[in-house]
Amino acid sequence: MEKADRELQIGDGRKNLEDLCFSGCVVRLEIDFLIQREGKLLPIEVKAEGNVRSNSLSMLLQSRKELHAERYSMLPYKEQESMTNVPLYAV
Repeated sequence: MEKADRELQIGDGRKNLEDLCFSGCVVRLEIDFLIQREGKLLPIEVKAEGNVRSNSLSMLLQSRKELHAERYSMLPYKEQESMTNVPLYAV
């Protein structure tokens, strides 16, 4: 992977994708989508069932307090401290 491919534009600077990883951690995280919106990283989780548990997303949000995620699921719209749930019918 070339250096340009490993960087994302964030705000006024560039940030390496490696900076998003847990240093020294051997656990692999599975995040459905990771996009950039208004210069900020936005993790997105999509759940097609009522079970919305996501250990990977929870671990990411606990380690990166500045992130705010969106989850698309069968649950109603709800804003939480580090996540907003959007019902699938609204997408």
